Amino acid sequence: MSRKLVLLMTLTLLIGILGVAVQVHKVEATATIYIRADGTVEGTDKIQRDDDVYTLTDNINDSVVVERDDIVVDGAGYTLQGPGALVYGSKGIDLTGRSNVTIKNMEIEAFEFGIFLWESSNNSISGNTLTNNGGGIYLWQSSKNTLSSNVMNDNKHNFGVAGGELHHYLHNVDISNLVDGNPVYYWLNQHGAEIPSDAGYVALVNSTEITVKDLTLSNNREGLLLVITQNSHIANNTLTNNGYGIVLCQSSSNSISGNNITTNNWHGISLTNSPSNNIFGNSITANNLHGIHLEFSSNYNSISGNNIKNNDYGVFSWASSSYNSISGNNIKNNFIGIFLTEPSNNSIYHNNFIYNLGHVNIRLGYNISYANWDDGYPSGGNYWSDYNGTDTNGDGIGDTPYVILSVNRDNYPLMAPYIPPAQMRVLYYDLLGKFNQLLSRHNLLNQTCQGLLGNITNLQDQNDSLNSTCSILQTSIDNLQDQNDSLNSTLQIWVDKLQGQIDFLNSTLTSGQEAITNELSTIRNLMYLFTATTVILIATTFYFAKRKSR
Repeated sequence: MSRKLVLLMTLTLLIGILGVAVQVHKVEATATIYIRADGTVEGTDKIQRDDDVYTLTDNINDSVVVERDDIVVDGAGYTLQGPGALVYGSKGIDLTGRSNVTIKNMEIEAFEFGIFLWESSNNSISGNTLTNNGGGIYLWQSSKNTLSSNVMNDNKHNFGVAGGELHHYLHNVDISNLVDGNPVYYWLNQHGAEIPSDAGYVALVNSTEITVKDLTLSNNREGLLLVITQNSHIANNTLTNNGYGIVLCQSSSNSISGNNITTNNWHGISLTNSPSNNIFGNSITANNLHGIHLEFSSNYNSISGNNIKNNDYGVFSWASSSYNSISGNNIKNNFIGIFLTEPSNNSIYHNNFIYNLGHVNIRLGYNISYANWDDGYPSGGNYWSDYNGTDTNGDGIGDTPYVILSVNRDNYPLMAPYIPPAQMRVLYYDLLGKFNQLLSRHNLLNQTCQGLLGNITNLQDQNDSLNSTCSILQTSIDNLQDQNDSLNSTLQIWVDKLQGQIDFLNSTLTSGQEAITNELSTIRNLMYLFTATTVILIATTFYFAKRKSR
């Protein structure tokens, strides 16, 4: 790698370090403890030395700077308490230029950086708990360090790795390390695999054909890190509240699609010396600096169909990043839509530049063409929300160029926002699907109506039949009424006749009763006479009989 590239990358790393302190109070830590190169301890009596083992004997409210190699610093479960995560420059453990140092069994809280390694190698960081720091564990331009069983919770950025060369990323970091309760997957030399779904941090180093999908990666320096990694697929992930959403270093031919990359502290997607990647269909919104950042010969990338909104800069290209295709993107409500620092031969067309404070910012070389701003006629250029031209022939392309700066101009500005063919196909098939649904519902409704009409006809026939039956019944009722009237008349005649006969019988019965009564009276009188005669006869007989006996 050239000296210029290394210098520029180093400058970027320094900017990144300073970025942690954005909006912080620039106040130095209250005190610093040193483990000097000669082995002595300065600034506290709470670290006990036993040869090359330094053990905390109590909680400490200071930073510890290690200046000696080949030692062990054992926290013994005690806490290293800082002045606050917003205190600029404060570090819990500072390993700068160190090797073969072990940091273990320590609670580290409230520093700008909990454990900070700079140009340090072959160190061991294990069994530590880091909470409420600006950065938990940071490895900067360091190599061959081993991390195990560290717990990083509730730090602004739990974990981060950065450097300018491959060996700066060659660390042994296993899944026993946790960020906000989820394992760190730091893969070296892996091929043809998929990152598990419980990942909290992902790094792919010198790997190929890795799939990273459907993850939520938050609160790290970089949500997803690719270093010298090719042909991998990054899809449908959510990357929020990191320093960087996705970082590519010297990585090529990767696809990044369908991701939600939002509210990251610096860039949404950052490419450093990373060519021929395909970045499409992502939502890249509300990142504090750049939506997409291209630097150090990140050439021949395709950036298409992305929603790039509400960032400081939508797309930022500098340091000789050329021959990129930037097309079909919605670049909206950014401070600057696209920023170019030098001639690039990038092709920029079919984008929608809408309500950016400045659609394009070009630096250096007023009369130099920085990009190809259109795809010729009739394909057209870009849509610019502040374009005031006319379209007299109605071909959808403005009659006059959109002038960006001097010779930088879109010769065929679009009169309406561009809809990419893929999106058009999606809209077409979506509308076709909805039309088919409506047609199916129409056919079903038509069948229902036909069924209802058939039912109505049947009901009408039944109603007519019922009316006919009712008419017949009414006639029958009328006939029955006539018959009833005739029967009533006949019954009345018979009643009258019967009444006459009853009256006659009653009269006859009365006459008979009188005759019978008279006869009975005569018989009674005769019986009385007979009875009396009999009694007299018996009495006479009895009298004469008694006299004779005498």
